Amino acid sequence: MKKTPRDKKLNKKLNYYEKNQLLINQDMLLKLLEDKPWEKCECELCKESGIHICVFRRRIRNLRRAFHNVHNYYLALDCIRNNLRSL
Repeated sequence: MKKTPRDKKLNKKLNYYEKNQLLINQDMLLKLLEDKPWEKCECELCKESGIHICVFRRRIRNLRRAFHNVHNYYLALDCIRNNLRSL
């Protein structure tokens, strides 16, 4: 099967997208590794799982991450409520 000019153009665009998508992901990963947010967080999940809470994409990781987010949201709301009570 011979490639048409249209096929070549689509392949070129696809290769460009894949290349740039990879670079974006590498930049995001590099920033994550430099920032190390799991070391700054005080929740038990981040202390227990370390880098795994941010990087690995498994079901248990997603469940833990969701709990982490809800827990930190609760702490932020609790802090705001306490500040409002003291006014």
